[in-house]
Amino acid sequence: MDRRMAWITSVGAAVVVCAGLVQAAEKPTPEHINAMKAFNAANGKLRPLLAAETKDYAAIGAVAAEWKAPAELIAKFWGGRNAEVGTKMSADVLKAVNDLAAAAKANDAAAVAAAGAVVSASCRTCHTAHRTGPLADGTYEIK
Repeated sequence: MDRRMAWITSVGAAVVVCAGLVQAAEKPTPEHINAMKAFNAANGKLRPLLAAETKDYAAIGAVAAEWKAPAELIAKFWGGRNAEVGTKMSADVLKAVNDLAAAAKANDAAAVAAAGAVVSASCRTCHTAHRTGPLADGTYEIK
């Protein structure tokens, strides 16, 4: 009987620990959805600017300016959560957006490329860690 009770206690403890690790998915706020859509639109504008042989620094600076408000909202969203990847990636992205603006102003192709790479890479990392879906309705949830 002692072995059975020890086994039941162990299984019960494991269930409690796992339940604490599993977080329910939640719908993102409309503000977060809009920030992510704006960020994605700006990212789509930046890709061809980065790929162009001759850099249009004014256009790159304009994209950086477009990115600033959504990046700040995303950083604020993740800063209030206990989510290591989201918090770090959003802070890194906000810094990269500011770096991109400074690099464009200085006409610095290498710094523009470096900041653009940070922003582009962050999307997949954060979405892999924190996004579920698409759901049947075409939306995503935050995990």
